[in-house]
Amino acid sequence: MLADEYAAGPVWHLGVGKAATDWREHNWFDAPAFDHAWWQHERHRVLLYFHDGGTLQFGSLQQSHSQDVDPNLTTFAYRPIVGGRVTRFLSLFVPHPSGTNASELAVQIQTRISAEGEFVASIGQLTMTIQQDGNWSVARHAAGMAP
Repeated sequence: MLADEYAAGPVWHLGVGKAATDWREHNWFDAPAFDHAWWQHERHRVLLYFHDGGTLQFGSLQQSHSQDVDPNLTTFAYRPIVGGRVTRFLSLFVPHPSGTNASELAVQIQTRISAEGEFVASIGQLTMTIQQDGNWSVARHAAGMAP
């Protein structure tokens, strides 16, 4: 790294449990939900997906306690950044029933960050857009239509 380069990126705490993926091979991680609503009849999990422009490194660290004193897994992604330059990162959380195959869910996710700072994430037939000014939109597409 150069003198004005730093390593930076998103850091998230996830529940500890059976992982559905080898973290080193993917830009996503699947974990059990920390909690469940009283009305939920099925256990849920959460898929954490990092937008990867090809330069991210990924990792995780087992924590003995979180802020809630529950065990957690600290997951992170990082890449070199340069001081004084705008850098954007995008993380998605996708809740899903515990019976869902996380690998099949992850391949449905497509993300993009434009040079102007627009974030676009598509999951199946759903596309979410966040513009640089903070305006956002969600669109549902008919089956077979490309977003």
